Amino acid sequence: MAFELLANIAASLGFIALISICAWAMSRKRVSRIGIDEALVREVLAQDHPDYQLSKIAVGTDEKAALLEVHPGGFGIVSLLGDKWTIKLFSRGDLGKVSVDAVAKLSLRFNDYTFPAATVQLANVETAMRWQRDLTGEATR
Repeated sequence: MAFELLANIAASLGFIALISICAWAMSRKRVSRIGIDEALVREVLAQDHPDYQLSKIAVGTDEKAALLEVHPGGFGIVSLLGDKWTIKLFSRGDLGKVSVDAVAKLSLRFNDYTFPAATVQLANVETAMRWQRDLTGEATR
């Protein structure tokens, strides 16, 4: 009886030790970038689309997305996807709708079911409106 009790205690302590080691090992995993900045946008563009040059950039205030204007003639959006990022280059013809709300959130609707929509929280409404005009090709007022 005493032996069974000691065996159960040892097995329980061994199980707890194993769980602790696994938890410690998993906590050491490093997360890649969790925010988008201008340096990341330049790196992503150079890596994925080396033939394009960055003309203009607007990183969202929440660091979850960034708009870019690229040369030759087009635009792009870099957005977070979990702890990684994705980039989409597009032209005006790829856009279905571009809208700006009262808190400077620029919403893009694409004519693409694989990437139907994106939003970028910009610093102010004026910046969002300027990007809306650039993206839609409206003449500046």
